[in-house]
This record gives sequence, C-alpha cells and structure tokens, in this order.
Amino acid sequence: MVGFAQEKQADSTKVQQLDEVVISDSRFELKRENSGKTVIKISQQEIERNQGRTLADVINTKSGIEVNGSRSVAGQNISSFVRGGNNRQVLVLVDGVQINDPSLVNNEFDLRLIDLNTIASIEIVKGAASTLYGNAAATAVINITTKKPPEMKFQGVF
Repeated sequence: MVGFAQEKQADSTKVQQLDEVVISDSRFELKRENSGKTVIKISQQEIERNQGRTLADVINTKSGIEVNGSRSVAGQNISSFVRGGNNRQVLVLVDGVQINDPSLVNNEFDLRLIDLNTIASIEIVKGAASTLYGNAAATAVINITTKKPPEMKFQGVF
C-alpha cells in the first residue's frame, strides 16, 4: 500500500471574524448587560485556569448553581440545581444541541463525561427560558461551545 501526501493548496477565501453570539431569553437583540436575566460566561481563559478539574466542578463554582454528585465517579448519577429548581428544569446544550433527555424520569446528564480540553466557552442563562427553549429550561440553560478542529495543512489520498 502506497500513500501520497501533498501540501494543501491555499484557500482563496478570506476568514471573517464574527461578533460574539449571546444566548438570549427573548426574541429581541439585547446586549448581555441590558437583559433582565443573569448570564454567566465562562471564557476559554477561565477554562484553561481550571485544568485538572471536571466540567461539573467548573460549573459548580458559580453562584446559584449546585451540581450534586460532582465529586463522585464519572458515569454515576449527577443532578444540576439552579435557583431552587431541580435537574428536570435545567437544559444542557452542546453546540446548540440538547444533550439531556427531558423524557427520562430524572433528566440527568453527567457533565463530567465532557472533556474540559474540548470546550471553547460556556454560557449559563439563569432564570426561566422556557418560552424559547421548551419546558426543560424552566430554571436555566447551560450552553457549552466546543472548540473547532484546527485547519489541516496536509491531506492524503490512499
């Protein structure tokens, strides 16, 4: 079996930097500071400062949020409580896709199973957001944005 590799040709398109997108609790464009909801943004720098911890541990450090069982073994039951609500009322999104299943009895998703090294940022909207996200978002929405893969400079054909 013989493989050939060549340097990838330069892309003629230009990269355009887009503005930051903020999760909103209404259908109107609002700056985060003008929203009536509490929005917590965990940046890439803060995530890098917390290396060696789990995602559940990082989220557990924020006020008004308790991740029950965050220090137990990965894969065990874990619950998220925000502002007195239970884990059935916290919506967890990864890149905008719901990952916890509200049809389950306890709606649990183990946040420790997501590697902290793959996360670019985390946004948490505390407060009711059911009008936009459905009944699973009665007390909070946790939106996890993952890192984009690096652009490959080489390609191979077999």
